[in-house]
Amino acid sequence: SRAEQSRAERRIDAINKHMVSARESALSVQSWEDLRVACYCEENVWRLVMRMSSVEGDIRNNSKSTESSQTISAKLSCKVVKAGASAKRRGSWTKSRGDVSQCQCDHHDDSLGYVVFITNDAECCPMLYQRIGRPENRFLVSWDYHVIYLNNSKVYDLDSKLEFPCDATSYFNQTFDYEISGSFSPKFKVIRAKDYLLHFMSDRSHMIDSSGNHYTSPPPYYDTISSPMCSCGRTWDLVSCRNMKSGFVGLMDFFSTKK
Repeated sequence: SRAEQSRAERRIDAINKHMVSARESALSVQSWEDLRVACYCEENVWRLVMRMSSVEGDIRNNSKSTESSQTISAKLSCKVVKAGASAKRRGSWTKSRGDVSQCQCDHHDDSLGYVVFITNDAECCPMLYQRIGRPENRFLVSWDYHVIYLNNSKVYDLDSKLEFPCDATSYFNQTFDYEISGSFSPKFKVIRAKDYLLHFMSDRSHMIDSSGNHYTSPPPYYDTISSPMCSCGRTWDLVSCRNMKSGFVGLMDFFSTKK
């Protein structure tokens, strides 16, 4: 489309001029839409949170969240009702215990909301209404993992065709409107967005092909997210964030309990 071509041209201009930082790119784009770089959802969400932090105040502001972790867990564990079916599905929530990647800086601050990593045991997670999907399949895409942003009961998914931002209940009801079980059942790892912003780093190595010479998808025009913003220097890479064996806030599985 013309809009996508315009965004691509702006990216090329930025590359020709200089390599901007991820933070600079997040704050300089003209709209939320411009944050999206295809196939780099974990970085898109980091930049989205960075941009949100500039709207809501400095990331080191310790103001109280409008929603506690207990409240958000209750919202996330809402019932998922399959359209036209009587079966109802309800998620379960497990608190994190002694996660080795847990930040020790004691800034457990929910004020910026949550980053949610979505995957499953098969690393092939079906999600509906994704941009690159086909209309005859309800825009179905099976991701090895996907990352979304959740704040004040709204989901920000730059790869979704649903409303942006989308009401959380509506988003989960529509995106996971199917019956599935076993290793293909979605799992959700929830991380405090402020902690994610302070500690996440990405070297994009997972996007390099087997030859080691080419990216499987064109990399972003800005520099890698490589330096932690927290004074402790602790970093979380993509592997640790995708690890579903432990959670920074908790783990949720909508499909683990059925009624």
